[in-house]
This record gives sequence, C-alpha cells and structure tokens, in this order.
Amino acid sequence: MIEAGLQTPDAPESLYAPAKYFLALPAKRIRPVLTLAVYEALTGKAPLPALNAALAVEMFHNFTLVHDDVMDNADLRRGQATVHRRHGLNTAILCGDAMHVLAYRFLKSYDDPVRSQLTFMLLDTALEVCEGQARDLCAPPDVEGYMAMLEQKTGALLGTAAAMGAVVARADEATVQKINVFARHWGTAFQIIDDVLDMYGGAEFGKQPGGDVVEGKKTVLWYAAYENLSLRNALDEAWSRRNVEEMRKLFDAANAPTVARHWAARRFEFARQAVADVPEVGSVVRWLDSLAERTV
Repeated sequence: MIEAGLQTPDAPESLYAPAKYFLALPAKRIRPVLTLAVYEALTGKAPLPALNAALAVEMFHNFTLVHDDVMDNADLRRGQATVHRRHGLNTAILCGDAMHVLAYRFLKSYDDPVRSQLTFMLLDTALEVCEGQARDLCAPPDVEGYMAMLEQKTGALLGTAAAMGAVVARADEATVQKINVFARHWGTAFQIIDDVLDMYGGAEFGKQPGGDVVEGKKTVLWYAAYENLSLRNALDEAWSRRNVEEMRKLFDAANAPTVARHWAARRFEFARQAVADVPEVGSVVRWLDSLAERTV
C-alpha cells in the first residue's frame, strides 16, 4: 500500500527518474507504518483514511535523506549509489526539493480543519529537522546539545508521523500531543541505539563498524566517553587519527556503550510514560518496543 502510493510525476524525466530510483530503494518504512498504526489503534478501523498522511511523511523523510547524502558527501544509501553520485549534485538538490513539495501535495486530499492541521504540523517539523541538521553540522559541544540535535533531526519526524495518524483519527488535542511526545522520545532513543550499533554492530545490522569515526562524526559514544575527564586527552588524540580500533578501546574503557544504552533506556521509558493514559495505542507501543529489542 505504501510502496504503491509513493508515486511521482513522469516528466521531466531528469527530475523525477532520480526520485523514483531513490524511493524504490529497500526501506523499513517505519514512519508511514506508524501513522497508519496510530490511526488503526485509535479508531479500530482499517487505516486507509490515513494513507495520504503516511505517504506525506515518507516522501518528506526521503527528501531529507537525499539532501543528507549531499551534505555528508555519501557514496551509498541502503547499499546503493546515492542520488548525487548517480545523477549529479545539482540534480540531487533539485530532486530533494521536488520530493519536499510532493509531500505536501498528498495532504490536499483532506478537508479542513484536518488538512490545515496536518500541513502546519509538517511545516513545523520541516523547520525543526533543518535546525537539527544545522546542530549536527556544527558538532554539538556537549551531550545535552547532542540529545537536542537527535530529538530535532530524528525524533521530531517520528513524533509528527504518529501525531498525524491521531489527527486523521480525530483525536482530541491532548491525545495528539501525548502521542507526539511518545514517538518523539522513542525516535530519539532508537537513534542512540543506532549510533552504538555503528561501532559495535555487525553485518547483520547493515553496518560497517566504525563508519561514523571514519567519517569524523561524533555520536553518542563520543559524548558518553567524553564525560570521563581522565580520558579526554586520549580521546582527542585518537580522534585526530580516525582509528576505529583505537576509538573502540577508549569507548570500552569509558564504558560508553553501557552509558549510551542507559540514556536510550531512559528515553524509551519517557516514551511509554507519555501515553500511559492512552491505552488505545498499547499495540503501537508494543510494536515499536519489539523493533527496538531486535537492535539491542
């Protein structure tokens, strides 16, 4: 249903062929499924009315990935060539811009006030994602800044994806906000775990161990280790060499993986608490928890 719905125009081919290529890459589709799952949980009905909201979220997400790859100068996305490597830098930028606009076109199918609410939710999220990306590019100075970056860059869109399903279900504002906070915390926690897996995961997680270190990206493990004052000089020196094994040893010495997983566990708990009095979404909570358990 989601794959079939992620359509773009055909012409001009120079603009839309790269978008079609990118949208056809293997993907988990967690965000659109979350939109549909929340709608179904709240209404007890098949989620077709929420499909266009889900498609808007997924198209938006893919636009951010195309532009992320440009900014990261990445060669691969999901094991395949990135759009700018395959089609050129200018085309990738324009392709991402078009996908951004197409996301909002999915929302035209709704009547007001739902349409306006969904549109402004996605607009607010777009700005927040940009702010998170700006924080990421500047390398947050401490763990608080890093968590704020994760919440904006990753958590915000998960929160909006869930909340949009609630809006289409005509939930009251308090319920919409609780569901938003729930998914926002969950998305932030999930990204923390993903950062740990970048160093300690294996091929089964689709990771090249230490890829973030090689690329010079300071993630949760860095900030967890840097809390240890006695290791800071060694961390700074090792980081300048981008040596994966050296950094792993320092992360181990600082107990960084355990600290990071503790931070993630706290966020997962915040997520559950946010919807403790919304039992209707219990099935959604259990589904997301099962996704997280597979990666821990």
